[in-house]
Amino acid sequence: MFFHLCCWGYCCQCCRCCCFKYSVVKRLSCWTENIDWRPLGASILLFLVTVSGIIVIFTSQSQMFDRMGLVLDNSKGLLYDYEDFLCAGEVPESIRLSSLESVKSTYGDVTGVLSRCKTGSLGSFFHGVNTRVNSTMDNVLAIIDSVQPVIAILNSSIGLVDNATAITHEIDAVVSVMTNASALIRGELDTIHGNGNFVGWIPLAGDIPQVDSDDLLTPTGLRVALDSAQSALISSRKTTQPIVQYDLGVTTRASTTKARNDINTAVYAVEEQFLDNLGTAVESEDTIDNLKERMLSQEQIGESVWSAVYSMSCIFLLAMIFGYFFRKRWPMCCGAYCIFFSFIYLCFLLGIVLVFSMLVYDICGCEGTYTVESCSTIFDLIRTNLGTTSFKVSEKSVVLADVVSVLKCPDHTNASGAYAYSPESNFIDILGVLDQFNFTKDISKTTQDISSATSRLVVQDQLSSSKSNLTIAKQFILKIDVAQNYNFTVDQQNYTQLRTNLQANPAPYYATYSPAANAANIATLSRLMVRNQEMESQRDLLSTRKNEFNSRVDELITKIDEISRTINETKESITVASTSITSTVDYVLTVNRYTPCGFIGNAFENLIVGDFCKNFYLTLDQTVPGSILCLLGMLIGFFLLVMMRDCVLLHEEDQADSVGAGKRVPGVQVFDGKEKTPIAIGYASSPGTSNATPYSFSVKTSHVLTVKTPHVLAVKTTTP
Repeated sequence: MFFHLCCWGYCCQCCRCCCFKYSVVKRLSCWTENIDWRPLGASILLFLVTVSGIIVIFTSQSQMFDRMGLVLDNSKGLLYDYEDFLCAGEVPESIRLSSLESVKSTYGDVTGVLSRCKTGSLGSFFHGVNTRVNSTMDNVLAIIDSVQPVIAILNSSIGLVDNATAITHEIDAVVSVMTNASALIRGELDTIHGNGNFVGWIPLAGDIPQVDSDDLLTPTGLRVALDSAQSALISSRKTTQPIVQYDLGVTTRASTTKARNDINTAVYAVEEQFLDNLGTAVESEDTIDNLKERMLSQEQIGESVWSAVYSMSCIFLLAMIFGYFFRKRWPMCCGAYCIFFSFIYLCFLLGIVLVFSMLVYDICGCEGTYTVESCSTIFDLIRTNLGTTSFKVSEKSVVLADVVSVLKCPDHTNASGAYAYSPESNFIDILGVLDQFNFTKDISKTTQDISSATSRLVVQDQLSSSKSNLTIAKQFILKIDVAQNYNFTVDQQNYTQLRTNLQANPAPYYATYSPAANAANIATLSRLMVRNQEMESQRDLLSTRKNEFNSRVDELITKIDEISRTINETKESITVASTSITSTVDYVLTVNRYTPCGFIGNAFENLIVGDFCKNFYLTLDQTVPGSILCLLGMLIGFFLLVMMRDCVLLHEEDQADSVGAGKRVPGVQVFDGKEKTPIAIGYASSPGTSNATPYSFSVKTSHVLTVKTPHVLAVKTTTP
């Protein structure tokens, strides 16, 4: 373009050379015509070409803002899907109305916020994890607490055995008293019956209950049984106490508390992170809304910017056409210079569009079919550029290049719209981080402590032995039945009645009445009355002690049953609780059932494949034809109209002042055959008239003269 301007004299006359020299061009007939409509028509056609290019550009750019709006809508849809993935329900809306910190304060920190998440979302799952972990661990601690009273019961039972043993000694004493009382009563009866005829009035000596060997030996046997029972209880306590109070009460409690704290700390960190992400996602909605609002406010201007830039080609080309049509050099020069300087800029813009268009095409590699499968090149590009870049999930490092497949994540749902699990459709399995949610190592100490304690908490044999000895003791005590059913009241009445009779009328009771013997018998009856009451009271005391003994034994048996039941229930409950702990850990491992990544696959398909690979590429691609049309019309028009400037120049020269008036008008051009400088002779009249004022001149030359003129020419030649 620069050389073209030089060749046609736009820079300076000296720049014109060879066949483009003004003197050479001036001899061509096409430059001497009044106006040449052929280049004008071609210029107008080229102008229309540039106009059509601008229309094409404007059309493509008008779709650009619609596509940009679609990008923002898809981005906001991605945020909504991400928010529902984290915590569906009222929480995102609450954050929109206030802030994340305010929502935490209202609902009670992280746990309270998660309790508001709808079932199926990640937040609901982790709330379930919190609930299950805490309830399971609380249950273990409650079971540990519930078994602690067993030691107190054992101690109490051992004390009761001592108490029962003391009762056996009291029974011993009572039996001893009753032995003596029985012997004395029988002796007195033998004496009184020997001093009178009292048969039928008072019992015989043989009628009085006697203490036998069973009565005497049974208390000793009871103590033996009680000692055996107590030894079994002490053995049970020796086995149970360290397990219950230390192994369970200290070690297992500590490991359980630590396991809960470790799991809750790890889970809480995840919960805190994704709640922060939820807050960020909600805040990003405002950013997208603001972008869309600004975009819509500038839509009319933005749609016209690119076409307005390229409309310069029309304006500058139109300026040159205007100058050519009206035979004005300055519009043509201004248009030519402007086209020269703006053409590079417009080519640069087109180059940018082409570069971006090719980049998008090469990056996506869609080959005209815009699907995730067909646009596979972008995945290779992503993997290559990510290289060894990684991020951490808990303690595991994940290389991004290895998990690019998450962008292809399918949307698996069942008939009800809920997520249908598959390994290739969730974050956890694709990232390969399920093991980071495996808290088996955190609970292993607790389960081992529980297993160790329950396996050693075996005291049923001792408790059964103790209970068996107590049952034997209870049966033994039945053998102590001294005067159990004997009626001492009747004897007392008989003694009283006989003494009264002897005091009133004793004679009938004696074969030979003797006042001394009668007095001795009255004294004996008085002693019998005392001893009879004493033996009756001892018999009643014996019955009381036996009842007390049986009561203690029954209480002991009840406590032993309670101890046995508590230990059995503890073992069963804590084993179930241990299983629940394992089940809770297994439940945490189902996190991959709550991390569907289908929305990422959809977002990739909509934003990257749809908006970037397709819509952005089409926008660029559709801009190229219009830009090329503008530049092509501008370039060809430039080359054409730059040359047509000589027509205007010649026209101005033909309208030069006539010789008398100093005004240039259309006239005659005379060329020497060898000289390169033309000789111009003007007419004062208009072209085509026959009444022109002649102008004479003489030329001395040995060459053929060439005369060019559009007018009627009267030539008078003279030769020397």
